[in-house]
Order: sequence, then C-alpha cells, then structure tokens
Amino acid sequence: MKHSYRTCSTGNYIGMLAVVLLILPLSAFAQMNYSNWVQRNSTDTTVVKCWNDSSTTMMFAPGAMARMMMNMPDSIYCRIDEMPMDSLGLSHDSTFIGWYRAQIGKDSLNFNFMSFSGMGSTNMMQFGKGIACHLYWDSIAADSMYRHFHPTGVMVWNGSNWVSIQGASIDDNTVSFTTPDAYSAIAFVGAPEKTTAVKDHSGTPTTFSLRQNYPNPFNPTTVISYQLPAVSRVTLKVYDILGNEVATLVNTTQPAGIHSVQFSGSGLASGVYFYRLSTPDYVRTMKMILLK
Repeated sequence: MKHSYRTCSTGNYIGMLAVVLLILPLSAFAQMNYSNWVQRNSTDTTVVKCWNDSSTTMMFAPGAMARMMMNMPDSIYCRIDEMPMDSLGLSHDSTFIGWYRAQIGKDSLNFNFMSFSGMGSTNMMQFGKGIACHLYWDSIAADSMYRHFHPTGVMVWNGSNWVSIQGASIDDNTVSFTTPDAYSAIAFVGAPEKTTAVKDHSGTPTTFSLRQNYPNPFNPTTVISYQLPAVSRVTLKVYDILGNEVATLVNTTQPAGIHSVQFSGSGLASGVYFYRLSTPDYVRTMKMILLK
C-alpha cells in the first residue's frame, strides 16, 4: 500500500493559522491580554484587570508567589470576568446582586490551578502575600432587577460555602478588600436604594460607564450610550461572535458627559454581537442581539 504525503508551504500554513484564529470564540479573542500574567519573581505589583470591566482589578504584591508550592510554575495566568447574575448556579439569597468569576492556570486556556466548578478544592488558592481587590458595581449595566440596588458588602465562595469578607471598604459603588486567598467566585451583596433619595443627573458624570444598548434584541438599528467623567480618547467598536471587527462607531476624543451613537445591523446576519468601549482608563464589553 502506498502512502502519500503532502508538505505544507509557508503560505498554506499562514492560511491555516488564519482559519484557526477566525473560528476562536470571542472569549479566546479577549484573553490576549498579557498584563494578566503574574510572575513569581516580580518586583512590581501586578495589576490584573477584569477583561470586560477595567474598573475591577486584583493586584498581586511583589513576592506573592514566593511561598507557594514547589511545583508551581514561574508564572501563572489570572483572568477575571464580570458575570450575569442568572449564570450563578450556586445557592444564594436575594441579597446577591452581581458576581465575578476568577480563574488561574498555567496559561490562558488551561485554568488548572483555580477555576469555578461549584464544589471542590479548586475554588480558592492561597498566596504568600495579600491580594488587593477592587470591585466596581456598575448599576447601569447590571441585570435589570438589580439596577436600583447599591452594594453593602462582598461574599466569596470557598468551595463549599459563601463566606463574608470582613473589613471590606465600600466607597459609593466600589468595594475594596485585601486577602491572601484568591477565590473563584466573588459576589456583591446589596440593598435597594432608598426611595426618598433624589439624585442630580444634571452635572458631569463621576464615573465611566457603558450602558446596555436599546432596544435589545434589535432590527436593524439600536442605540448605544456611555458616559465619560472627563475628556477622553474614545473608541467604540462592534465585533461578531468570532471576534471579527464589523464596525467602528467612535474613534475620537470626546468631552465629559453622556454620549449616544446609533448602530445599524442592516448588512449583517442575525446573531450575537459584542460592542467594546475603550479609553485609556476604562474598557468594557457588552453583548447585544440582532434578530431579523
């Protein structure tokens, strides 16, 4: 029996690589952020930003990995995702208003050291020094039933139970705390805003925020709104489910305030799309659905 073999030229290899990149989901596309690497011998604090909300961070102090197990690698990859409340499958009560998933592994595709799996020992990981966590509660982008809440504390999942973080500092919509333990699930607990409080929306916004497009689902046009607390260089782009850029809606410097832009999907197929707002100080990605 004869066997035939084919060689792969450089051109064919590049073409094959392009196909592989095109079929990657957006989650893999978004993982290409090397600031998420934590080095064992780092002499600087490593700041890991939530990939879909850069106002949320975990900061690893120099030497945080120094006293860890001998079989740990020289660097680890850490990723944080802001998650919708309906994706939290663990038992929780009505005070839970939002949550973040944290994962740690040997690279951006293998979260073998700590990953969210419900019950088990891989839901937390201890470091040699405290990790400074700053979690931002974006009430505008929150699930609709929680938008009139405010954070009152934070709970973490230790693999078998929810545990309250004692001594957490709450500054408006930001909760901060330091812990030597990393947790795969970190949740906001909160309470409804007092109905007697009246907020003044006439002034300049004090925070960055990207809002859910309206209407959603849409056909064929929708409006995307966002706010800037200061003059900022802004880009607003739309991506398909494969991570391909399909539109650039904004690419300029804009003043502080609330801004809106219309997006038309008239030339696109029905499906899930993502829009990303990027400034030097804020990055956030949200999902929208084109339904024809």
